[in-house]
Amino acid sequence: TVVNHAPPTPSPASRPAILLAAGMLALLTLAAYAPALHGPFLFDDASAILENPTIRQLWPIDGALHPPPNSTVSGRPLLNLSFALSHALSGLDPFGYHVFNLAVHVLAGLLLFGLVRQTLLAPLQRERFERWALPVSVTVAAVWLLHPVQTASVTYISQRSEVMMGFFFLLALYAYARSALSEPAWFWSTVAVMSGLLAAMAKEVAMTLPFAALLYDRAFLSGSFAETWKKRPRLLILLTLTWLVTASQVLTLKQHGVGLGLGKSPISYLFDECEVIVRYLGLALWPNPLVFDYGENLGFTAAKLVVLLYAVELLSSHTVRARAWTWRVAAGFLGLVALRG
Repeated sequence: TVVNHAPPTPSPASRPAILLAAGMLALLTLAAYAPALHGPFLFDDASAILENPTIRQLWPIDGALHPPPNSTVSGRPLLNLSFALSHALSGLDPFGYHVFNLAVHVLAGLLLFGLVRQTLLAPLQRERFERWALPVSVTVAAVWLLHPVQTASVTYISQRSEVMMGFFFLLALYAYARSALSEPAWFWSTVAVMSGLLAAMAKEVAMTLPFAALLYDRAFLSGSFAETWKKRPRLLILLTLTWLVTASQVLTLKQHGVGLGLGKSPISYLFDECEVIVRYLGLALWPNPLVFDYGENLGFTAAKLVVLLYAVELLSSHTVRARAWTWRVAAGFLGLVALRG
């Protein structure tokens, strides 16, 4: 008789351990941001909240879903509706608005925690990462929730657009993963599409969601683009149709919301974005110096422009080429997420 003394296969963390980890993440984030809850209204908060007549009345809801033009809330009905809700609960006391921002940020972090854990327990990764699923997902979520570069989006009330868009973006990806890994698939597919629509109604950058879902599926669920399209064509098409919402929102922006209200040409704004991408990738690695308002004029020279364009092109091309090597697919997905920012 041969006795097998091999160690038992590790099992996923128990529900109490998962709940404990989630509670710890929430408490740490609340403790970190608690001093900022009494901050005043600043900059764009004036047009978005103090001077915005459409948030004075929550019902009928149609009024709150039609924000005024030429302000931070233009083309973002869900953002405007959230301000109407905050106004109904706390009037013009900024404390209530800060609590809302922080609560959504915490929920988004918990979604990221669940998404990372779900990803590491997916069939393609389970054998290698099952043992580490809980500690890795906690670490990733903690870094994301507490990273200093998040400070402006959480504490600057008008940046609620970023917080809400991020929440629904992560919810859509989480639901996408659940639709592929659990039953019933139709329920989670519906949640993914509805979340994509809500993300688009919060901020236009949500239009990158179909690309993120496609590359996420290829990298962590299916193993190839052909298999991804074979298994989930309808869901990918429906996510892509959320672009119609984004397009309709952009058409209402006129001269505001994409930098053109600052007197910049589209080309000038594009160059600004190249610097923003490179700058914030650097701040993600080393968050110093952090400045609340970097100003409007970034001061380009020809040499600086060439360096910035090359940096963005390098990141883009490596993101695309990464799909050719299995071990680099995850890096390609991270590259896409970085460009989305």
